[in-house]
Amino acid sequence: MPRLLKQKYPDCKVFIPSEKLLANLFEASHKNAYITFNNNPYIDGFIDEVNGDIFHDQYRIYDKNNINTPLVEQMLKFWQFEKYEYEDSQPELYWTEEEKTLGDHIINQHSDGEFGCLLVSNRFGTQKGKYDQDTHKRDAHNMVKVLKENDIPYFYWSHKPLEDTPFNFINKALNIRHISIRVQLYIKSKAKINISNQCGTNHLVVRYSKCIESQRQFPLAHNIVK
Repeated sequence: MPRLLKQKYPDCKVFIPSEKLLANLFEASHKNAYITFNNNPYIDGFIDEVNGDIFHDQYRIYDKNNINTPLVEQMLKFWQFEKYEYEDSQPELYWTEEEKTLGDHIINQHSDGEFGCLLVSNRFGTQKGKYDQDTHKRDAHNMVKVLKENDIPYFYWSHKPLEDTPFNFINKALNIRHISIRVQLYIKSKAKINISNQCGTNHLVVRYSKCIESQRQFPLAHNIVK
């Protein structure tokens, strides 16, 4: 969105809420905004306070006949974007040279050619935060099928030990759980394929890599990217 906004409205300013502002607004502190927007040349900075109206994700144009429309497209329609102006709206990340150098070093150390990434988030096999047998069976079946069709080394992240999941059979390249999330995302951007249960983390790299997820929500509604 920042790049597209700057292209259409060159004089606009794009600010991202800081960790402090998010804590003041929602009484919860997290670094997601920094993870997503750090080093992005199209933002004008992170701010600790704001006055006046805040235009947020409820300001959107919603098509009842096409509910599986990405949220970003609904928001850009509100900002008077035509279809040709928002077609290139896949998420994009801007890594520092240090992050890319470290990511390339890890990739070269633990793989030789093509590799994939496997993500097993804590929503694997759940509905509304609780274990669901049908969802667990579906997630396991869907993900195992794709993993077996793509027999390559995998960098992996799992919310519990991999041996306690249905995926311990993979050719393991490296457990990336303790690598910084932005470097993880760089590694994922270089993968031949990213496989996961439905998870927003993988959505961040669809511009760069093929991503396959086991769907949890039906319908997806706006929780989708191109």
